[in-house]
Amino acid sequence: MYWAKNAFCFKPASVHPPYLSAPPRVRLIRSFGPKALNNAIAAARSCYSPQLVEEEEVAHSQASLQQRDRLAQSTFRAGHHTLWQHAHFQFAIENISRQALWCFFHAHPFYNSEQVSQRYVHIKPENMITPALPPTCLNLWHQAVQTAMEGYSQLCTLLLPVASEAFFRVFPARKAKAPQWQGEIQKKAQEAARYVLPLGTLAQLYHTVSALTLHRYARICQHADVPAEVAYVVQAMLQCVRAEDAEFFNTIEDPLPLDQTPEWPYLASGPHARLGTHAFLEAFDAELDGLSSRLVGFSPQAPTLLAEALRTTLGLCPTALPNPEAWRLLLSPEKNPLLTQTLNLDSFSHLGRCLLHAHYSFKKKLSHAADSQNQRHRTLGASRPWLHTHFVPGHVDIIVPNLIKALPQAEEAFYKVANTLWHSIEALLEANISPETALLLLPNAFPIRFVESGALPYFKHKWTQRLCYLAQEEIWQSSKEEVLQLGKIHPQLAQWMAPPCTLRKWGGLSPLCPEGARFCGIHVWELPLEAYKRQI
Repeated sequence: MYWAKNAFCFKPASVHPPYLSAPPRVRLIRSFGPKALNNAIAAARSCYSPQLVEEEEVAHSQASLQQRDRLAQSTFRAGHHTLWQHAHFQFAIENISRQALWCFFHAHPFYNSEQVSQRYVHIKPENMITPALPPTCLNLWHQAVQTAMEGYSQLCTLLLPVASEAFFRVFPARKAKAPQWQGEIQKKAQEAARYVLPLGTLAQLYHTVSALTLHRYARICQHADVPAEVAYVVQAMLQCVRAEDAEFFNTIEDPLPLDQTPEWPYLASGPHARLGTHAFLEAFDAELDGLSSRLVGFSPQAPTLLAEALRTTLGLCPTALPNPEAWRLLLSPEKNPLLTQTLNLDSFSHLGRCLLHAHYSFKKKLSHAADSQNQRHRTLGASRPWLHTHFVPGHVDIIVPNLIKALPQAEEAFYKVANTLWHSIEALLEANISPETALLLLPNAFPIRFVESGALPYFKHKWTQRLCYLAQEEIWQSSKEEVLQLGKIHPQLAQWMAPPCTLRKWGGLSPLCPEGARFCGIHVWELPLEAYKRQI
């Protein structure tokens, strides 16, 4: 079924998500223009024309407009959707929860976002969702948020000496001018302190998607951990586009109800009704065996496959290009200068595409804060959970940053906040508040357990970026663990997985660190991967 021009989706966004705080604000900043529909159909007609069809031809008469609308309907219904990928739209989105971003807007490959970073921007109490709750529950919510914000502020202060000590251990020469580095040190403390912030913390971002992605948003917007908030934002995005091109979304489909999906019976009697079990968490963590990322699947013949693919590309026999030489040509920056480029050219080069034949799968456990960054590596597919199915009442389940572990007083304050948030969530659930709302109090430290898979060039790109000491702590650690495990099964490939500074050294480039003033202070290029160690 299709929405008509003036159907529900295109009315003013009156279906407010269940919050007392200001609803999300969505603005269309840049677009493909007011003739986006004409352009899409011109592209479609050009497939069957001896010359390109121009936009003007699509709308120069009533007959051509009727043809345009028929083609739009028929191609969409038949699944010929490439024409809807030409138009792109950039939105400015404010007052959206971190949870909505993680569970929906950043949970797929087809977008680009630049959002405010909790690592570098101090969070204030007003940056928090306030849900519409009964008075007693609302009071409980405010108390929990106040505890979290006080804990965040306390940790930012408590961690300064530890962060300072670690910073000047790396940069001893800077200690003589310590005051000028206090801003950098504060950010290190803040990065760890943010783990106590609830998932209902608000964010703002620029978000760019194609028209096809907007169609998909509209169809599946009810399949999110916070469906009311997500549907509100999607509706506002569609309204913005239709205000510019009233005909563009004539083909759009109704949202697919969650209760018509195969997972519905396993979510129990209502959306977000069934909570998780301790048995599942214990079994998953036991398989990780102390790691944050465990290799659970791979292409056994990957090294040979890569060499064969390269020889096929070049039309050579094994005698002309033996496996060891093929591996060096594919992965050594000394042989292949493309590997030192910051543009990540693997998908565009003949050699880079040879790496697609090696696949790996990892079971992983990262905090919500870390996975919100990890999921930005969009070419790696991941099966992330419905969050409520991993929440177990009575079981405080968090990941503690190393900087907090280094100071017992900070760790005590950290757990105090976590315990308060857990008790508050449990009290809200007992008062029949939906998990959709109650779990917005979960801290950033809540673990995301998931499976991630992908081809070697996509893992290689992530490992290159995230083995840098400037990368987020948990993703850095998991990347290190993954490459070390790769070394046990495919050492021929793992030996070339390294951060940018090491690749630049192998490729003969200088300066070795491409980060300039952001240099981490460690000569990482001189260290074997096993010796990588950091506190900040």
